[in-house]
Amino acid sequence: EAIRRGILDGLDAAELAGVAALLLHVPRRSETSARDEIPTAGLLGAVEALRAVAEELRERERAAGLRPLRELDAGFVAAAWRWANGLDLDESLGGLELTGGDFVRDVKQAVDLLGQIGGVTGGALRSCAEAAVDALRRGIVEA
Repeated sequence: EAIRRGILDGLDAAELAGVAALLLHVPRRSETSARDEIPTAGLLGAVEALRAVAEELRERERAAGLRPLRELDAGFVAAAWRWANGLDLDESLGGLELTGGDFVRDVKQAVDLLGQIGGVTGGALRSCAEAAVDALRRGIVEA
């Protein structure tokens, strides 16, 4: 739906990595984040648009008597964006309370999703998704 609506168009590779994190990250009970950190205006617009789409889907699911989609959690967006921009693990995590293993798992899931996005799209979005995959696959993520 995000692709069809053009929500991902115009994002750079790091912002697209942040969007993948938004769609995938499920915080652990022990994980606390004081607030959502959305580092760019483009990413903020995409996060808001995706949250609106998710709410539309939840409304349809409730109307159909289905258990609704979980709320999107932006707690890992900035960490993924920072990692895709080349920062180290400590800098990428910022104040996020997450183990190195959980970080690697979340980034690898984002890489998988970005690969799928690249596989079903073309043009600029495919190139951006491929660049995001390349930016995320480094350091402890590739170890």
